[in-house]
Amino acid sequence: MRLKYVKKINPTARVFDLFELEPNPVYDFVLSWGVLHHTKDTREAFSKVASQVKKGGMLHVMIYDKKNDYFYDGFRGKTSPEKHEFWEKLSMKEKIELCERKVKEKGGNIHGWFDALNPKYNWSFSPEVVKQWFVEEGFSHIKW
Repeated sequence: MRLKYVKKINPTARVFDLFELEPNPVYDFVLSWGVLHHTKDTREAFSKVASQVKKGGMLHVMIYDKKNDYFYDGFRGKTSPEKHEFWEKLSMKEKIELCERKVKEKGGNIHGWFDALNPKYNWSFSPEVVKQWFVEEGFSHIKW
């Protein structure tokens, strides 16, 4: 498990359920890179993460931009849970073949397509929506 390796660097590292986080605004800087949009409720997940940042601290997130949904043929955005049901029924060989077809049709690489098609939740949001979340959580110096 990866946690074993992380603990070599940070012995206090732990795994937890994001949705069970209690407000604990003690951190100067919180980073969530490519995680929140893979949860069942991205807005609630954002709020849980934001609750860990102390007043005047910095929250840095990466959330998929809605303008790119078209590229992923329904595997990102509102249709992603239904598309995931299709994906889950494929054998590993079929998943790799699908990724190979996507590479030929649209570019990229097999690893990138596998990563894009695999998650059940693959939500995306406009920058304006995400900026509003920052405002609602009390952040005032929002940079994009």
